[in-house]
This record gives sequence, structure tokens and C-alpha cells, in this order.
Amino acid sequence: MVDAVSDSDIVFVSVPIESTDGVIKDISAAMKNGSILMEIASVKGDIPMTMKQNAAKGVEVISAHPMFGPNVTDPKGELIVLVPVTEGGDWLQGTRSIFEDEGLETELLGFEEHDEMMAVIRGLTHFAYIAIGTTLRDPDFDVERSRRYMSPIYEAMMDNIDRILAQNPEMYARIQMNPDTERVHDIFISQCNHLTDLVWKNDIDGFIEEMQKAANHFKEAKSALTEQYKLKNPTGKLPRERDKLSRYKNSEI
Repeated sequence: MVDAVSDSDIVFVSVPIESTDGVIKDISAAMKNGSILMEIASVKGDIPMTMKQNAAKGVEVISAHPMFGPNVTDPKGELIVLVPVTEGGDWLQGTRSIFEDEGLETELLGFEEHDEMMAVIRGLTHFAYIAIGTTLRDPDFDVERSRRYMSPIYEAMMDNIDRILAQNPEMYARIQMNPDTERVHDIFISQCNHLTDLVWKNDIDGFIEEMQKAANHFKEAKSALTEQYKLKNPTGKLPRERDKLSRYKNSEI
């Protein structure tokens, strides 16, 4: 690997999350001045700092995270998050242009904010679906028979569970090991216990109140985003507001 990277302009590390730090340490010091080092881990943790501390002088460092799985048949319109680690480099805009020329959207994030976001976007979402999947292992519940009576929401949920459970469980386990995810788990489990308590107490008013609070939070958040975006875009159309379900068949989300 050292021989390969020493004469390369672009080095892109794409290995299991637990191996990323080690590979970066093995190769980054051998990279040439003016080259770029990138990696693709879905949980950043200490990886950006490892890249920055070990990269040879003059090597630009960018962390990346495609927000779609490898089975997406058409990446046009999909999002790739870029996390610049070194400042003032020449590669960042060129890298964005390469992806955008292929029809992808790009967004920049700091690596700490990235992991905070992914704790919910990936960590909480996967955790909830996996928990439902493990709950449905109950031998008294016939999952396949239940598909005969699916509502649209149940069908969408089952499709998502199917896609997640059909893929590499180690990858999903590693995503859960994001330190920021632990705090989100605690909040989620606390809310589950609170809602369960309301149900067992037959507290209909309390349950309705919790739903209304959540609904108001979602409305306020979307309203704020809409107003902010209208200042930049006269059409007022929200970014990434589109139906992607057909492209996500059998893909990781």
C-alpha cells in the first residue's frame, strides 16, 4: 500500500470502520505533496484527527460519507457529505465538482456535527427498525401472514426492516457504536417508557399531548427551514424534497 500511495494524486480509503485508523496510519505519511487523502467511514469519531495528524506535509485531507447504499441504481440526486479536515486546500472544490458533475448533491459538515447528525439519521433510525425486527421474532407472531393485511405505513416499515436486516450486521453494529448514539438511545428508550406508561395508565389526554408536542415541533422545524430557504431560492422549494422510494429497493438506508 505504501508503494501504491507514494506516487498517487488521490488516495481513497474504503475499508471497514474498525480498520480505517490503522490503514491511514500505515499509508498517510508516504503520500506526496499536493495529493489528497479521503476516507468513507459512516462514523467519523477520531478518524479525521488521525488523518490530520498523520498526513504528510502538503497533503489535503477530506472525509466523505455517501448518504446512500451501494445498491442504489442511479446516484443522481443523492447526497454525499464532505467533511474538510485541512483548511485552504485546492482539492475541495474540485472534489465537489466531480461529484456534482455526476448529478450528486454535496454538503459540507464539521466532523463533530457529522457524528451528532448521524447519531439520529443513521443511529436512531437503524436502532428503531432493528428493534422492531427483533421484536417480531416472537414465535407467536406470523410475519409473513401479516403481509396479507398490510396498511401503507406497515408496508413501508416492513420494507425498511427487510432492507436493513438483509445487509451486513457488523456494519450496522459499528454505526451504533458512534459515541453520540448512546445519548440518543437513552432519550429514545426514555420516551418509549414514558409513552408505555401513559398507555398502561389509560391516560389518553397525556398521550394526545405528547403527540401534539411532537407534531408542533416538526411543523415549527419545517416552517423555519422553509423561511430560511425562501431567502435563497425564490421558488421556495425545499432542498432534497423528492420521492426516492423507487431507487431504494434492496439498498441500505
